[in-house]
Amino acid sequence: MIHMILVILKIIGWILLAAAGIILAVLLTVLLVPVRYRAEGEFCGQLSARGRISWLFGIVAVNVSYENGESSLKLRIAGIPVGEEKEESGWEEKQETERELEPEIHTASLDHTDSPDLETDGDSRTDGGGPRQAPRKSRKEPRRREARRTGRKTPSGILQKLETAGKKIKKRLHRGRRRILELLSGKDRLLELIRDEENRKTFRLVKRQIGRVFHHIRPGKIQGKVRFGFDDPYRTGQALSAAALLCPLYKSSLQVIPVFERSVLEGELKFRGRIRLGTVAAAGIRLLMDRNFRRLAGKLMNR
Repeated sequence: MIHMILVILKIIGWILLAAAGIILAVLLTVLLVPVRYRAEGEFCGQLSARGRISWLFGIVAVNVSYENGESSLKLRIAGIPVGEEKEESGWEEKQETERELEPEIHTASLDHTDSPDLETDGDSRTDGGGPRQAPRKSRKEPRRREARRTGRKTPSGILQKLETAGKKIKKRLHRGRRRILELLSGKDRLLELIRDEENRKTFRLVKRQIGRVFHHIRPGKIQGKVRFGFDDPYRTGQALSAAALLCPLYKSSLQVIPVFERSVLEGELKFRGRIRLGTVAAAGIRLLMDRNFRRLAGKLMNR
């Protein structure tokens, strides 16, 4: 008996160990396997772009495209399309044939009756008394006239309107004063937060973690070419000088070709990169481990 219990406990332990291993493997896969993205597009009078986001070596993939003013989104899991509309031509033909084979059932309408008595009654009512709604309209017209007469501006009515307008203006002035005071008090609190040494350390930590995440998710490879120009060569030169300031960002991966003779805007761009959820989660955990960051976040959330 004890031997059977030990065997059962051993089997349960192996099952729990296998389940823990599966959960750990899934967690590591989600955190360490990167999500890859790539996109390409060109603009030559009309925009056309294509993009793809894949995960787990392409098992899960999302394809996005925009061409001729139409966009499409396709999701595939292990090569099987998900959420795409199936061809329903055969189904529609079957429905049409079933409708043709169904017998037509004619029902009599309740609105059209063949009884002559009802027709004579309706004729007698319309010929004799006329429309019933006419006296109602005649009764409403003098009431509307009376309402218009009473709605004329009188000295007392003008004074009441001026009094209500003055109250509204006074309330708005009080609200504006309150908002200004709140802004001033918030400015003082903001200066106190910035001057605190602990908060400065937290701000540097946040800046460093955000920089790491941005450096990680930015495209690893960029290739492109841009041709631009304006009717005025001076404006083209200004745009070229502004593009030169951004040269350290794209370096030699993006070619900028100015055209001084005519107005033109053409280009093509390709880029790709990856995002590893483990890196983003590590940055978030590093921030949550800071006690001062948790304190500041709690204050902001309470607000």
